[in-house]
Amino acid sequence: MIRCSNGCSQAWWCRPAVGAWLLVGLGACGGGNEPDAPASASGCPQLDPEEPVTLDADVRVVATGLIPTPQVSPLAAVLSTDGGDVYWFDGSGSVFVERDEARVVELMRSDAPESETREYVVRGIAASADRLYVGDGFLQSGLDYFSVDFDPPGRLFSISRQDGRAEVLLELSDRTVAPIAADSERVIVFADGADRGYYQVRLADPRLERLPLAAPYQSSQLVGDKVYWLNNDHPPRLLRSGFDDAEPESVMRMYEDDYFVAVGTDHVLSLETRILPGYFSVGKDFVLSDDSGCRAFPGPRSNGLFDLALDAKYAYWYGGRQPPELTLSPTDFELFRLDVESGASTRLNTPGFTPEADIRIVGQDATRVFLRSNGTLVAVQKP
Repeated sequence: MIRCSNGCSQAWWCRPAVGAWLLVGLGACGGGNEPDAPASASGCPQLDPEEPVTLDADVRVVATGLIPTPQVSPLAAVLSTDGGDVYWFDGSGSVFVERDEARVVELMRSDAPESETREYVVRGIAASADRLYVGDGFLQSGLDYFSVDFDPPGRLFSISRQDGRAEVLLELSDRTVAPIAADSERVIVFADGADRGYYQVRLADPRLERLPLAAPYQSSQLVGDKVYWLNNDHPPRLLRSGFDDAEPESVMRMYEDDYFVAVGTDHVLSLETRILPGYFSVGKDFVLSDDSGCRAFPGPRSNGLFDLALDAKYAYWYGGRQPPELTLSPTDFELFRLDVESGASTRLNTPGFTPEADIRIVGQDATRVFLRSNGTLVAVQKP
């Protein structure tokens, strides 16, 4: 089975803007009385949990001096975990591992090609049982804040997880590739350039072979061996497909035109707009859908939602509290844990780690959530 590189449990934005955040709580815009909040668009039962409690989480710095690399798709992982091991790459293209919370080892040193006009980047990391796969290239000159494109040449590397021995599987003069998933027989990649799309690279015969998958690269997510995305219907429909499937299948219709979805192994988390009673203000509710039906509970109010990671029981999400002047610079970044069964919310303090506006959740495993901000990679122990 193809393995996704982040434990198959990371949940992400659909239709994101690179580096952007969602303003989900607008401050009071006028006076007067307002009737009670209307029924939700989803019609799901509304849970009313207690106010969030606050806990101090155990935080450990994994590495410092990292240069954040633009991540243009949830499918392009920047970190991979397996058991106690954590793999990642830095902004120069070197690949590292931390084994069982011991010292960090550089598995592969970057041999970035020289360029005075373009920035060299690694596009993503994927892992099989014994190998890591990374793809490289250059950032396109004239980088736009809301889109990131890549220039060739590009390479696909295969690296031993044990001793770091590396080989180049592909050298491409006209395109770059981002590894998405891998097993003992092939690597799944997304290729930019001519005839952009999804390809397989069979290890026995390393070359690009086109796959039928047509999911939007910048706004899809991988769970197990299936890719999930939202279509352009109004309201949108959640679709999924295997890498080799000729046509996608429909999972569910979303409740409103809100292009956020996080997919877990057996549930789907989305957002819906809430008009808060008593004043003219807009908030969001989380809506959890699974085999037993659906339920809604309070989500972000005066916070911007940056990233969200979903496991079997909890959703972990980062918010930035919006200042009164409604600028696009949130403050007081907070990490929350949401119980997807009861809706109970916990605010997690991270002593010794103060995130900045570039905060991102870059991965998780059964016991840790990994955060990256201001050149620092940290592991937050799940309470």
